[in-house]
Amino acid sequence: HPGYLPRADEERVFDQLLAGICVGYAAERHAGKKVQVCTCAGNVDLQVGRDLNPIRKVIGTGGWLSRANDFDIHHWLKYRDLDDDGKQVLLPSQFEYYRDTQGLLPLLANVARRFPKAAAQTSVQILNK
Repeated sequence: HPGYLPRADEERVFDQLLAGICVGYAAERHAGKKVQVCTCAGNVDLQVGRDLNPIRKVIGTGGWLSRANDFDIHHWLKYRDLDDDGKQVLLPSQFEYYRDTQGLLPLLANVARRFPKAAAQTSVQILNK
């Protein structure tokens, strides 16, 4: 029932929990991991995939993330420090969070190839902290 909106405080809490868990797992899919490998020189940490730790800006767009004023994404990305197998997930830890409250970023992405400068400038202007 995508049109249903929570009415009670308890329902809002569950909405936030569900969104937080989804954000954590979604971010983890795009992040690399550190795995320990055994070499002749001993155990060595090896990075597999992208290290997203240097990322300093994260944008929430679409649906619930666009509308949730009080959602703290920081907690949910830090929660995913280790994956289900105990491997370190390379997610950003210190970043600013912005929201695309108008839901325009997907549309701007479609015109960015033809109008890259205008799409980039508009993207930055529409974001809210």
